[in-house]
Amino acid sequence: MPFPSKRQKAAKAKQRNQIGCIIANQLEPIEISANQSEEVEHLEILPNDWEILELSYDTVQYAVHLPLVWSKNGGSSFRGVYNKDSPVTIWRKSKEIEVAAKISRKLTDFHGFHIGKDMNSSHPQVSQSEIMVLRQETFENNYQVIKKAYMSLTKLITPNANTQKKKKKIESSDLAAIDCWIDPSKGYRRKAIRCWANEFLDFGFISEHQQGKNAKRESILSDETIEQQIREWITNHKVEQCNLPNLLKFVNMTILPEELRIPGTISHTTLWRFMHEWGYVYRKNNKDIYYDGHDRADVVKYRQAWAKRMMQYRERMETYKSDAVETVIEPALLASAQKKLVLVTHNESTFYANDGKQTLWLQEGETVLRNKSPGQSIMISEFQCPCHGTMRSAAWTSWTYFYAGTNREGYWTSKDMIKQLTENTIPLFEILHADAQAVFIFDQSSNHNAYPRDALLAHNMPKAPRRCGVIDDTHNSSNHEFRSGKYFCDKQGKEIEQDLYEQFKGVEKILKERGLWNDKDPYRFDKAWRMECKKEPEVDGKCCAKHLLAMQADFQGQKSALYEAIENSGHIFELYPKFHCECNWIKRYWGAAKREARVRCDYTFKGLKDNLPLFLDEISPPDQEPIIICHFYNKAWRFIEAYSQDKPTKEAMELVEKYSNRTLTSHRRVHKND
Repeated sequence: MPFPSKRQKAAKAKQRNQIGCIIANQLEPIEISANQSEEVEHLEILPNDWEILELSYDTVQYAVHLPLVWSKNGGSSFRGVYNKDSPVTIWRKSKEIEVAAKISRKLTDFHGFHIGKDMNSSHPQVSQSEIMVLRQETFENNYQVIKKAYMSLTKLITPNANTQKKKKKIESSDLAAIDCWIDPSKGYRRKAIRCWANEFLDFGFISEHQQGKNAKRESILSDETIEQQIREWITNHKVEQCNLPNLLKFVNMTILPEELRIPGTISHTTLWRFMHEWGYVYRKNNKDIYYDGHDRADVVKYRQAWAKRMMQYRERMETYKSDAVETVIEPALLASAQKKLVLVTHNESTFYANDGKQTLWLQEGETVLRNKSPGQSIMISEFQCPCHGTMRSAAWTSWTYFYAGTNREGYWTSKDMIKQLTENTIPLFEILHADAQAVFIFDQSSNHNAYPRDALLAHNMPKAPRRCGVIDDTHNSSNHEFRSGKYFCDKQGKEIEQDLYEQFKGVEKILKERGLWNDKDPYRFDKAWRMECKKEPEVDGKCCAKHLLAMQADFQGQKSALYEAIENSGHIFELYPKFHCECNWIKRYWGAAKREARVRCDYTFKGLKDNLPLFLDEISPPDQEPIIICHFYNKAWRFIEAYSQDKPTKEAMELVEKYSNRTLTSHRRVHKND
């Protein structure tokens, strides 16, 4: 059985008589002064209207607070309050009085009562007819007062409108439906407007709209087109700007008006729920593997080929057991002339003077004051091999300090990288690994992909010839910007070396000598051939002169300065795939070294400079086997091996985690089994 409503509870609490009927509430009595009581004590006290109609006090109070509603012909139907003074009632009561008078004794029969004027009497005689006349006058006066008040209120609430322009309710609702909806339904929306109007007149407000809130009804955000537009908006904005209020404004003010031709009313909660369904989570940004670029088509293509090459190199490298990295397994070389390979990785990192621990044990209310700035910095560029960690020979190490900054040593460039490689790292490696060949591997950066000064780059070449200073055999003039090219001549059937200098020949003459120059544009026959189209090149490269020259074999085979420096020294050059820092074990080395630096930080640049070698030696000891480095090295190879099997990023992570007895969220940490 349902719980009783408020109305049912109130009815149950009412006082009832013996037969079960509700007893009407009694109003408080009216106080009458002494003078007034003397004047009306001989008159019959008239009952209130609500008492005559047998209405309760609550009903009267509810009627008093009802809003006034204007009606055109309301005055014609106005009636006064019935006071039991109709002619029939008066006649009936007079007959009852006459019958009673015959039975009862008259007042004149009593002693001391005189008919006519009585000089000693202080009370005037009042007849029954005079009482009836007085009642009639009282009713007429009340009726006139009420009618006058009704007419005054009618003037106040009557709308000031032109009667000629008034429309019927149905016609008005039709016009309102057309204004509110571009394509109104045949009858439902017009009828709804009339219902809303009646509801507002009765209660003073319109109840909240409930249409479309059923759990079985599909939301407009489930549409794939709208979801795609929202995803594109998120992609095209910065992460800091992709908050829920901005997205909600875009959905309600842009997407839905374009799709539905009406403003949107999507709520904050609904959009939050759909964001979770689309795979977005509102959380703190934590350092983790950067997955956004891992599965990009060009990155995956390069990664698959690179990982297979690395697995071929590994067959000629030393390996270390996972449970005992001190045990070294030598490679099985196929021929005596085949050299053992050693993987040498490179990376840079910056240490700051004021980089201390952020998580501390403190008492409640205790605060440690620290400098807000990170302080002066020292950048370290380091090469490492798994068998030595940081390569050393006496006081000679494979790392280089660099004080970056505008007022210090400037900024680290490709020239600094090549200088460290040729003057420091390669000679040191050849001393420590006399019978081995290095596989130098670097991150994908602009410094590592920079071209030498005289590289064959078509986009740097002018069209017309240009003076280039004195020509000598070594081409050492600062104006000689490009080296000689090579091309295959079909007529002679051999490869010809093309010197680009008498003075610099220019793109047009270089292509004419190779028989590739076009006077007319192959794609625009009525126009001359363009020098540069500034668009993506066509397949044949004939969209412009520079693209055609750039697609020639000697230009396509142009290598970076770092590549040439390593290749000329007899070693192998490789680049990690973009975004794949988990494959570079030296990243974990930096993390371990910075933990030591934060523990021992004294917040001075002198302290950082003096103690920085100790922080690095703690992870890669100079006089011991680099056990920690070998663990880092093994974990990096687990990723490379997974990628060589053409595994996607997520599956490769799951495959690597099988070697651990717990899940780690950071790719810069290793487990004891790695």
